Amino acid sequence: MITRRTKKSIFKIRNNGSVLVLASAVVLALTILGLGILTAAYGARLRSTKLRHKTMAGLVAEAGYEDAILWMNQQADVLSSMAAGGRGSIGRGSASSLSTSRIRKTSRPDRFAGDGNFVYTISFDRFLGTQPVYEVVSEGYYGQFKQRVRAFVVQKVSGWDMGLCKIPSSNWIADPAFFTGADIVRMPIHINIEDTAQDSSADIYISRRNKPRFGYRVSMGESRYTWWVDGKDKYRSLIYLFDKGIYFNQAECNVTDPFSSGENISAEQKVSRFGRITSSAFNFSPVSSPAVVPADAGWLTAPAVQLEFFVSGQGAGMVRITNDCTVCCTAGTGDDFMLAAGQVNPYTLYPIYGYHYADSSSSSDFPITSTYVRQQASSPSGRVASADAGGQIFVNGNVIIGGAVGIDSSGNVVMAGTRLFSKLRGRLTIVATGNIWIVSPIVYAGPQQPAEYEGGYLTKLVPSMQNTNVLGLFSQFGVVKVIDPKLSLNVPPSSSNPNIPEVYTNAEGALLTYRPVGFQAALPSRVWDRQLQPPQFPETSMVVQAAITACGGGWGAENVGGRVNVNPAGMDNLIVAGSITESVQGKVSDGAGNGFRRCYYFDERLLTGILPGDMWLQSKYVPTPGGWSDSQF
Repeated sequence: MITRRTKKSIFKIRNNGSVLVLASAVVLALTILGLGILTAAYGARLRSTKLRHKTMAGLVAEAGYEDAILWMNQQADVLSSMAAGGRGSIGRGSASSLSTSRIRKTSRPDRFAGDGNFVYTISFDRFLGTQPVYEVVSEGYYGQFKQRVRAFVVQKVSGWDMGLCKIPSSNWIADPAFFTGADIVRMPIHINIEDTAQDSSADIYISRRNKPRFGYRVSMGESRYTWWVDGKDKYRSLIYLFDKGIYFNQAECNVTDPFSSGENISAEQKVSRFGRITSSAFNFSPVSSPAVVPADAGWLTAPAVQLEFFVSGQGAGMVRITNDCTVCCTAGTGDDFMLAAGQVNPYTLYPIYGYHYADSSSSSDFPITSTYVRQQASSPSGRVASADAGGQIFVNGNVIIGGAVGIDSSGNVVMAGTRLFSKLRGRLTIVATGNIWIVSPIVYAGPQQPAEYEGGYLTKLVPSMQNTNVLGLFSQFGVVKVIDPKLSLNVPPSSSNPNIPEVYTNAEGALLTYRPVGFQAALPSRVWDRQLQPPQFPETSMVVQAAITACGGGWGAENVGGRVNVNPAGMDNLIVAGSITESVQGKVSDGAGNGFRRCYYFDERLLTGILPGDMWLQSKYVPTPGGWSDSQF
């Protein structure tokens, strides 16, 4: 017999069983959900770890690239440093070959946390024009990931590089060289560290009354901030002047340090390689003719090679070479300092150009193409790459660039006594161990950008990008200066005719005659005006189109305080179209209206590797356009 109570108990038991099943299902569902969440979390963590390791591998690879670039920045000459144990031959003539090896380095075990490390290699790859191109491959490892950075880099080409933004004024002191709004400086600028990277003053000097604006980037070797007083900003009041930006803590240019003159290993290696690959026919060691002794005991003599550029009647670019010239020098003024190699004091006055004599029968004319050589280098794999052919002349001594020129009836600048146009046609680099004296304007043949004038005076003459002509002037221990032709008035007169210069005879019996410089007046006077610019054409300024390097001092003008200006209303314009690299700034004007106004323009064709010889001294290396890639491997 079943009672009501028993039925309720059975119902309750059945109901409790349903709850248990439901609870079990919920627990199972929650367990599955929890496992799913844990699995997702683990997967997310695993993906995050993989992403972090992959990113770290990329960062480690980039750190390896930066380490490789640092190694390159520290080399005096990367191509020489990569020579395969000194093997390979560099001969004279039309081609030279250098065998290179691969540089390989690995990071220290403790460089990165965990198991990260990099391995990088640096190899010579090819030439870009005449610039060596290097391949940098950096492989970064972190965990199971491997990332590779590959870049093709070249030595950076700058506009105006200086070891010191100062002009020597005594044997011990150099005064600040101020940038002003009166100057036209359209060049990238780099200034090495003057004292320490974090000293209390800026290493660039700006005129407070007439501030300039910089149309190209400016880079500084120093830091923007001091290391005390919470990092004082030294450039806070100047930042607005740099329209194209200013960059700090940049690699130093390898031009000679003014306090370690004579120890420029970078210039030494560059010059040595240049001299070895220059054809023996254009490798000179000039000597003075001892018979030329000025009457004034205050004058000194120095040997030199004179190089004059012109275009022949057939349109060929030519150079007239006169070896063994005798330059009669006078003591420099307070403006004419250079680095004092091997002396306790950092600077010294040097004898400046006065006039020179030469055996005219020793002059020879050559097509500039006769000086051409083609540098070659082989990669570690044995593949030989050739640079573009270019002219090279090496002088173990002093050089005179230019000579006497005049104006013909059509207003063209011609070499005096000839109908040859005084312009440079060709690609040529001239390296001298001594001074390079510029005694007449240097202008390229070929197309030029539109000229610019101010007040009727020429202020800009820059070759166009289509112009294929270029000149490099490199002085290892000397200066590169525009001479003062006024000093040629001191040439000794002939004992038989005081209206003409004296003629000497050297030990071999050859006649040594006075070689005038500057412009000759038109008929009927035909007198030498003692000016580098023609006074009868006041819109003409002194133009120097060249890439200039002066390791032994600066670029500028001699006898600034005593020069005679062509412009009666003020300073003449000194137009440079190219680049300038100098240890210290050379004086151009004296602040009293004497000398030149700077009109400097960067020749952007230099970025294409057009200049022969690989004579750049910048210590920074940058990727070529499109020369960067990174990938996983």
